[in-house]
Amino acid sequence: MVKKKEEGESPSPSERTEAVNVKRAAFEKIREKSNDELLDSINTLEGEFDDSGIIQDIKKYTMTAKAAMDSDPMQLQVLANMQVELSMLIQRMSERQAMAGYNERAAEYQLKKSQESLKIIFVEGGDAIGVADSKKVLETESEFYNHNHAKYLLDNINLTRRATDKTIDTIRSKLSYEKTVEERG
Repeated sequence: MVKKKEEGESPSPSERTEAVNVKRAAFEKIREKSNDELLDSINTLEGEFDDSGIIQDIKKYTMTAKAAMDSDPMQLQVLANMQVELSMLIQRMSERQAMAGYNERAAEYQLKKSQESLKIIFVEGGDAIGVADSKKVLETESEFYNHNHAKYLLDNINLTRRATDKTIDTIRSKLSYEKTVEERG
């Protein structure tokens, strides 16, 4: 005959272990699905960014602009065309930059949520808080990888964007300077 628990009576170690195992199994199901979806999104964006040819086009137009600036006399029409081309590439890159930011924030949230959920599960399972902290870090390697990968992609896109913006500013300055020189001379 099963004895009914009194209110306020704590569960036995086996009951606690069973409850923790049920929570852990449910958490792992949700976690795996979330991680897979996030990784798919990150990989898709990375593939689109690499396959779109934006990076190759930026390199090509930047080299063409540099050659036009270094020529004597400076090729102003080529510079003006490269400024337009680079500006259009920046517009194409903006959507990918926004999506990379979204992925990075989602990956960071997923990492923190997984770590805190695991910590609670470990503490409820009888682990000390310090042990639970160590275990949660070890158990969330895939989330850390996703966050690190998303952060790298966002940083790479942001760096490319800043460098391209500087190139456009340099071209603009050169064109402005040449126009001023023409007007005076």
